Amino acid sequence: YGDIVPVTVGGKLFATFFSVIAGTVLLHNMTLISMIPLELRKRRVEHAVLGQFGSQLTDDELRELSTGRLINRLKLATNRPDGLEECTREMFSLAMLVRLGRITENDVRSTFSAFRRLDVGNYGKLNSRTIIEGELMRRKSLRNLVALSPHEEDEEDQQSAQNNNYP
Repeated sequence: YGDIVPVTVGGKLFATFFSVIAGTVLLHNMTLISMIPLELRKRRVEHAVLGQFGSQLTDDELRELSTGRLINRLKLATNRPDGLEECTREMFSLAMLVRLGRITENDVRSTFSAFRRLDVGNYGKLNSRTIIEGELMRRKSLRNLVALSPHEEDEEDQQSAQNNNYP
């Protein structure tokens, strides 16, 4: 209770650093202990979401996975002409990640947007063909821009020449 205190300069420095480090370690450990209930809840939710279908799906569960509200909001639904519901591995994975809170619906939309920019042929897949087509389209648009620039200048020159001829 203050009866024993460091007297030397070295002892005072040691006590100062020890107090700061011990306080930091104590706060860190208290934070970890307080996170235990949150981590347990997170694991329960993960288990519930990932285990919600068990080892088999019913027709209703498949319909929810293939055409449910979440799938429609994410624009993942496949409208098959034969009317059969279908859930791909990618659809299932994205839906589970959103339900787990690992990613948001906006994350999914922004990645789809980036994919659409790269998929210039609108094939739904990225491969060497789409990369080559994208490069060709980019070069063509650059050539069109370059080709338009001199024509615009020529038109401006013609208009200024006409204006100079007429007082």
